[in-house]
Amino acid sequence: MSSRWLLAVCLLPTLVSCVSLDYYEALREAYEKAEARSLAAKNELAKTQADLVQAQKVLAEVDVVDSSKPVNSGELSFKEKADLLTRRLESQQAELRVRDEQKASLDKQLDTAKATLNAKDEEMRKALHDLERSLKDEIAQGNGSVKGDHNSVSVVLEERILYDSGSAAIKSQGLKVLKQIAQALRNSPGTYVRVEGHTDNVPIRATPPPRFGSNFELSFARAMGVVNSLRELDGVKAWRLSAMGLADSRPLQANINEDARAHNRRVEIIVTPSR
Repeated sequence: MSSRWLLAVCLLPTLVSCVSLDYYEALREAYEKAEARSLAAKNELAKTQADLVQAQKVLAEVDVVDSSKPVNSGELSFKEKADLLTRRLESQQAELRVRDEQKASLDKQLDTAKATLNAKDEEMRKALHDLERSLKDEIAQGNGSVKGDHNSVSVVLEERILYDSGSAAIKSQGLKVLKQIAQALRNSPGTYVRVEGHTDNVPIRATPPPRFGSNFELSFARAMGVVNSLRELDGVKAWRLSAMGLADSRPLQANINEDARAHNRRVEIIVTPSR
């Protein structure tokens, strides 16, 4: 199993969680442009209406016969001017209706997107609360942490609570913690869950022959072990889950001493909104 393959993991949940916000911003920009175009069309329509009123006023003041004659050579007659303004007015009214329909459609989409984002914000707040409550003992003991915002909630579990050194077999204490996490995730059934395995920068020992050929393999095996446990312990749906093996590529601290390396050896469970 190559390290390159281990890195080729499912990133769809991460990408999808960002799409809605980007879509909302693009939609809002499109609406603002449509609103500006609609306002410009209304201003042009008002100007044409004023010109038409003026032309009709002049037309009413002159003799009907003379009104069809040009005032000067090469100029339109008052009647021709009025007819031209009438046609322009009708064209602008039709254009304004189209602009207003486009703006109304975008406005409706904008309201829907905003409601969706608000719902996802609430989903993330709930997930954060549930996970913090389920892991309060581990957090108090310094074995884990939970943090989040409107984009995601991240649970960090240090190695010592889940594994023995160099092993991907989850300890009984770790299974209890994962059971609590799985139960909390059940309260947010529409979310995606990405599990990341992280190690320090100490190479896998060469002798005796290790089970894992590299830290990448170890980190991925640990992430997959957590994914399988979440499925088995409380039935987290497979479509919600993905795994990543990152080895020492994203340390929390510089690997300068054992305490720092211990913090870097961890599993992160990242919860993101559904599409």
